[in-house]
Amino acid sequence: MERKEIPEYDILFLTHRDDLLEQFKKMVDEVNLANVNKIDLRELKEYPEVKRQRLLTGAPVFYYRSDNINDEQKERIIDFHNYDNSGKWFVFLDEAHKGDKEDSKRQHIYSILARNGFLFNFSATFIDQRDIITSAFEFNLASFIQAGYGKHISVLQQEIRAFRKDEDYSDEEKQKIVLKSLIVLTYLKKYYEKIKNINIEEHLYHNPLLLTLVNSINTVEADLKIFFRELERIGKGDIEADTFNQSIEELWEELKKEPEFVFEDNKGIKIDEKCFKNIAIEDVIKYIFNSDSPGKIEVSFRPSDKKQVAFKLATSDRHFALSKTGDMPSWLREELDRFNVNHQFEEEGFFERINKDDSPINILMGSRAFYEGWDSNRPNVINFINIGTGIVAKKFILQSVGRGIRIEPVANKRRRLKELYNDKDIDIKLFKELKDVVTPLETLFIFGTNRSALLTVINELKQESKEKGEQLSFFVNKSIEKQNLLIPTYKPADQSIMKTSKQAKFEVCGSDIKFLQNYVDYIDDDKIFLMNYNTTPEKIKVLRNTF
Repeated sequence: MERKEIPEYDILFLTHRDDLLEQFKKMVDEVNLANVNKIDLRELKEYPEVKRQRLLTGAPVFYYRSDNINDEQKERIIDFHNYDNSGKWFVFLDEAHKGDKEDSKRQHIYSILARNGFLFNFSATFIDQRDIITSAFEFNLASFIQAGYGKHISVLQQEIRAFRKDEDYSDEEKQKIVLKSLIVLTYLKKYYEKIKNINIEEHLYHNPLLLTLVNSINTVEADLKIFFRELERIGKGDIEADTFNQSIEELWEELKKEPEFVFEDNKGIKIDEKCFKNIAIEDVIKYIFNSDSPGKIEVSFRPSDKKQVAFKLATSDRHFALSKTGDMPSWLREELDRFNVNHQFEEEGFFERINKDDSPINILMGSRAFYEGWDSNRPNVINFINIGTGIVAKKFILQSVGRGIRIEPVANKRRRLKELYNDKDIDIKLFKELKDVVTPLETLFIFGTNRSALLTVINELKQESKEKGEQLSFFVNKSIEKQNLLIPTYKPADQSIMKTSKQAKFEVCGSDIKFLQNYVDYIDDDKIFLMNYNTTPEKIKVLRNTF
């Protein structure tokens, strides 16, 4: 706008939840702390008054809840007609996948507000082909991971079939499924312990966590209820040794083959057989249930807020699991008299403290409450229980996997260790100390009721990425296989190439040389060259003399 390249229209940021707006405000505060030119952030309701009184002292940015914009005026709902501004808005729409293009009134309203400005759509989970095709920049889950910004993804073949409604499995089979995810988490916890013991610097990696996402919460045989029942049995030590050993062996049969990562061809995780096979029931109780011995489950919650319910063993003073739902599940409410209930819940909820070093929570259980709007590096295992392949499920799976791939090996550096080292963001000493122990924590293990359903959603992303590029075919030149590869060596020149009597010459096509000459003539102030190209007056003089 300052360069007069685009019109000086007002900016409107929209997102669909209060916590996301708070996150946005916090980011703007950080930007304002670091800059002289402040962003003046105002709620959209203030728009008429601000424009009338011209109160703005910096770049005007308005914000509002996207789902509270409609064609009528209520207390929190606003009528877009009152803020139309002749359609001269630059609208930034976060979570722009929400709402069908044809049927969503709000999607039309956003377009109307930006009809003479521009609508910037942002989403990590576009599945509508029109959104994908019109994306100005594609950085979806596949690209994100390939560039080293997220954890590797391993979709295990161990299906959670025992939770299917149409299949009859024994309690032992159901317990094995839950056990397998806890065993994998225990293995990861042991590697986190190794990293902590290296003790090079503080805040390396994260404490691994299991995220269980279910389809049903309040039905008679709700997925969450079945999962919790088996968790309760394991916590009490109600496990047959054979069941535990079979779980280890069945997992090992798959893991020893180093299953490939999704999006990363011919690359998989190598599991330490000795460490994995030495995992015992006592380790699961220690690392997952935060206890030295099995025990009955106790329940904690605030009577004023039953959306968060925390669980601990009677043999421990530390909680280990958290259920976060719209309200306390009905089956749990009806069975509370089975448990020792503790109402002494901290002022700050367990979920709000999930990323803090002292958070004891190792298992998160729930459904829609977890799949967007929160950031954590901690999830390393995800259970998808009875999640299908429909349009809603696709968004749910992609958003949920997005919750699990975040990585931060070193404070404020959000790429995998190898990529950080290759980009010289960490020193070689730290890399050498950590490189052999970090892959488990840099991997997200996924268990699903229907593995093919998960892979269908994920493979669509693969296909989407392929459509954006072109595959090249190469061949091996057999005739030079046995010859030495000569590597050139260089020494510093005695003087700059600009000072040599004979200039190096390069062939350039006529249209390019004309374009360059026009550009050099157009930039008639050498200071602009200095500012834009990090060059020197001497080099600029040579460039001008060349013409």
